[in-house]
Amino acid sequence: MYNSLKRLMALERNVRDLHRKLANIAVPGTIRDVDHSRGTVRVEMAADRTAWVPWLTTRAGDDRTWHPPVQGEACIVISPSGEIHNGFAIGSFYRDRFPALGDEGIDVTQYSDGARIGYERSRSQAVVKIPGRIVIEAPGGIEIKTPLITVMGNIAADCVSSGCG
Repeated sequence: MYNSLKRLMALERNVRDLHRKLANIAVPGTIRDVDHSRGTVRVEMAADRTAWVPWLTTRAGDDRTWHPPVQGEACIVISPSGEIHNGFAIGSFYRDRFPALGDEGIDVTQYSDGARIGYERSRSQAVVKIPGRIVIEAPGGIEIKTPLITVMGNIAADCVSSGCG
């Protein structure tokens, strides 16, 4: 009888542990802290906070992208083992603090300083609005093929002939 009770209690612990791990496979949360040098975040969830976990990016090999999350951004912690401290943050999704941009037919990236880079499919038009400067470095040159260039503003050039060097 005693051994049966022990086995039953152990089985109950295992079921509770499996239930906890299953509930932790995908958990919504909010970015609490960001470590840019390591590419990791701590995520606050309803009942817990993760250790430093990596965030998902589109590329992290020879070619890499960098668009780190910000504190307060919503995300989901994915933990294949069910242990949130061994998971990674993916996402994000819109909430009151960071609402959807809501432009149908426009793919857009908007930055906190007001810069906006988008593409309007209905007009086949790229739109770039930058509150500061745009700097292009192209040691091999720049080639523009278009029937018309319109400049609204002044043009400054250090050299305007093909013999400059």
